[in-house]
Amino acid sequence: MLDAGDGLIRDQSPATTSQGASSVETMNMMGYDATALGEGDLALLGVDAMRERMAEAEFAFLSANAYLPGAKTDEGHRFLDGQLLAEPYRILEVGTQRVALIGITAQAQIPGVESGDPIVAVQEAVRQIGDQAPILILLSHAGLEVNRQIAAQVPALDLIISGGRAQMTYMAEGGNGGPLILQADISVTGHAGRRIGVGTFAFDQEGVLQGQKWQALALDSQIPDDPAMSAWVASHR
Repeated sequence: MLDAGDGLIRDQSPATTSQGASSVETMNMMGYDATALGEGDLALLGVDAMRERMAEAEFAFLSANAYLPGAKTDEGHRFLDGQLLAEPYRILEVGTQRVALIGITAQAQIPGVESGDPIVAVQEAVRQIGDQAPILILLSHAGLEVNRQIAAQVPALDLIISGGRAQMTYMAEGGNGGPLILQADISVTGHAGRRIGVGTFAFDQEGVLQGQKWQALALDSQIPDDPAMSAWVASHR
């Protein structure tokens, strides 16, 4: 269960009144594995509250390019070290495969946070992962156009879960030797939660994508509500 980021607070109560804590609680209930660290959530919550939400999460917040103010290298590139606000990547065991998840935050002016070049950050994360995992998935809130640039310059990636700015929503493109880009829906007030992207991807033991199916699934009456989630919603109204 993956997310491209900015899913904590840009909605309504109780997300706003709890500073995103209710969102993390429900994401824990849904069994999330990882989300990118979104610049919108960071800007609205601030570093301290975001760290509280990250501590409450039973999943990973990932960003390879969101830094606390710190030293730069001589070339102007930042180190992937303790100055990062979140983990740059996490490696999961999925069935018989090892899958590396990398996170990217869009470059933005956020108090107390410095944004590194997303392409450089992804390249460095891929270098650090090396042969630890044959399957590489990027969770990126940098926007579709930047993610297309990343796909062109980092062909080692297999999938890019793309969020942020886009002229279109719910689409898939790429593949054919490069990473497949899956663009997330753009949330609109009163419209969120009506669709979900569902992907099925078949990899061989060497981590090479052999086949895929992706669709935008309508969350209509054909899909019953989860009883535990329905009870949670009723208790927070």
